[in-house]
Amino acid sequence: VKCGTLSQVTHGYALRCKAPGCPSCRSLHATRNRRKAQEAFDGASNERSAHVTIIFAALSELGAPEGGDMDRAIEKARRDLRNFVDRMRTKDRRWRNFTLIGWLEVDAVDGADLPLLASDRGQLLAGLGARVTAAPVWIATMHGLTRFDGLPWQEVRDAFASQWSLANQVKVEPFHGHLTVDQNVENLVAYALKHRCTTSIGGAHHPWPARWMSDFYQWLDQWSGSLKRTRIKLGSQQQARDKDKKNNKKDNMNNESIDEEEDGLFDHHDPLPFTLEISVFSSLY
Repeated sequence: VKCGTLSQVTHGYALRCKAPGCPSCRSLHATRNRRKAQEAFDGASNERSAHVTIIFAALSELGAPEGGDMDRAIEKARRDLRNFVDRMRTKDRRWRNFTLIGWLEVDAVDGADLPLLASDRGQLLAGLGARVTAAPVWIATMHGLTRFDGLPWQEVRDAFASQWSLANQVKVEPFHGHLTVDQNVENLVAYALKHRCTTSIGGAHHPWPARWMSDFYQWLDQWSGSLKRTRIKLGSQQQARDKDKKNNKKDNMNNESIDEEEDGLFDHHDPLPFTLEISVFSSLY
């Protein structure tokens, strides 16, 4: 059945293939991500919002979807982010209003091309353990949106840089002042969810070899099928309190438990998570 076909089985809703490479599903999920992110940034200001990029790992193997090298790197990234924010909130009450929505992506570069990269990029990947080799180097990166009411963005930048301390490992940039918050969110979500199996070196774009694509999509298909999510949402403590009040109100009205996802940002009827949260796009070397 073609993706997008209306079906009586789904009560008139379109059937979705949920395949990692489906452009239709990817577009639909990007739209949902944008809408939910804009809702999360309702009332935010450009001066107290920023785009953050963190490069977490450079690996020689993707490994198994469950317990493999990339799986462990992604799980560690999630834990590190949560522990970092918890620690900052303990030290400084202003961080209690901090919110982050991020998407973890997997990129790749030929290990033999590492000496051709710009010096700062090559040094960073070397610091993360990448070595010159004939195999691809798989890179785990998070692109996120943050709002930090009550904090200057430079302080947020410095806090992230002290946690992920390699040169150029973290990049924090405030929202563009000439755009509205909604426009900034829309542009940055689109950037985080772009999907191209290419690597760019010195302005030239190189498609991934077929073997890389095969390995990646096989890993990704299995990884997505395990119902893991690579989107990270760390809401403010006020948002958590508001959610608790909302859920308690629903409980009292319906006299039944509310089954929501941990962060409440997406419902359980969304298709498999790849097209929601993992993107593969050209490396900017």
